[in-house]
Amino acid sequence: MAAAVDRSSMMSLEAPLRSSEDNDSRRESFHSCASIDNSSIVEHSDPDLAQRYWGPTRDISHRSIISLLESHAAAIHGDVVQGRWTFVDRKNGVYNVAYIFRFDNGTEVALRVPACGWGERWNDLDARLLRSTALTMRLIGSFTTVPVPKVITYDTSMENDIGTPFILMSCLRGQNARIAWSSDHGRVPKERRRQNLLRTLAEAIPDLSVLRFRKSGSLCFCEDDDTRCYVEDSWGLRVEGYVVKRTFKEEKAYTCTRDKVNSDVRELLELEGFAEGCKDDMKKGVLTLYQLMVKAWLDAVESPHLGEEFVLAHADFDLQNIMTDYEGNVTGILDWDGVTAEPRQASWAVIPRWLQSDWYPGYRWPPAVGVEYGMVKPDEYEKYREDYTKYLWEACEGHRDSTFTGKSHIHRALLDSTSEYWTASRFVQNVLADVLPRVSTESYCTEIGHCGFREDEKEWLEARLRRYFAPNSTRLQGV
Repeated sequence: MAAAVDRSSMMSLEAPLRSSEDNDSRRESFHSCASIDNSSIVEHSDPDLAQRYWGPTRDISHRSIISLLESHAAAIHGDVVQGRWTFVDRKNGVYNVAYIFRFDNGTEVALRVPACGWGERWNDLDARLLRSTALTMRLIGSFTTVPVPKVITYDTSMENDIGTPFILMSCLRGQNARIAWSSDHGRVPKERRRQNLLRTLAEAIPDLSVLRFRKSGSLCFCEDDDTRCYVEDSWGLRVEGYVVKRTFKEEKAYTCTRDKVNSDVRELLELEGFAEGCKDDMKKGVLTLYQLMVKAWLDAVESPHLGEEFVLAHADFDLQNIMTDYEGNVTGILDWDGVTAEPRQASWAVIPRWLQSDWYPGYRWPPAVGVEYGMVKPDEYEKYREDYTKYLWEACEGHRDSTFTGKSHIHRALLDSTSEYWTASRFVQNVLADVLPRVSTESYCTEIGHCGFREDEKEWLEARLRRYFAPNSTRLQGV
């Protein structure tokens, strides 16, 4: 799927900063692959389905991998080095498998192979997305100090020693951040590890702000130049379990957040029925309040209509994609698949995903039986969001995007709420719980749907919503 290059959306860079320093070799050795501590559901439930899902990608011979590594010796070592490769580990993620090898001199590399990288499962879109992932990591590594794996080489074809597409990259040192956040054991107390994680993550991420674009969408690279990138329509994988036959949803690139959000809301209302025509009072009230909230949000947080810029955002800014040392200090950020340029309200300065989950449509407390308990308790969300906001503000010295951080979980929830009624409904009820405390949200929605707003109520509520959504630096007192 070749795409025409839109030169109007070409990247705008501030002056490149210093290159990343190597991680301290004393830190724990680990590998640099996304979600590598998660086993695919298909492996546990149906071996035949697992085989059709993974194919030969989990059984690549060590000999063929070593042959591949030897063919790229100059890129790996930078010089002629005598020695041999030793297999260290193989880890399955959900969408990739990683083979870890170590050279005699201590150099470790990770060979990341996509689960769909074989036979008819592999297609032109997959190839384009893999190339984009590899070149995005190179871009970030070249122009920022964000700790990402170094991409040694990549191949989007099957014409190589292992017969599958791959990304070959350096290994980052450390352990999965879930351990630092959740473990009750260790030499360093849990709360200190958590604070170290939040602080060093806030110090690691701000450099993404130098990568700015004129459109919101997926990051792509010119076919004849790996160093020139642009933004185009994005393709999201429709996730309904770990299926063998995949489908993708296209999201059009856009240049104005207000126009995009209003367009998405119109589509939702056309699908669900406009509030005026609803016979169900609860649904009518939800849709009425949702439209009022969207208008108040746009008025409170949008960038100037002319010259709006979009900034890179990690697609899965969560614990499983962060590496730390035993004290909780961040040593690397992984899984740069699906990176997009997003509105500033929900881009690089966003609250980490695990501290947003109380705003997810499916959030419940206590969690269902069998679900990890105690990642973040209900009374801890605001505390840790405030901690991260403070650390980020200090790290970037009040950069204008950091004014959105304290409310970025709300901004993200709104942008994600436009696809279905139930996500919009959850958003409305979450906002009402903050704006109208000790008021039954369902009763209020039903009353609005049945009776409408009373005299001056709509104007009062809209003003209150604008203050509620406003960035931290401009947020009025008394909300």
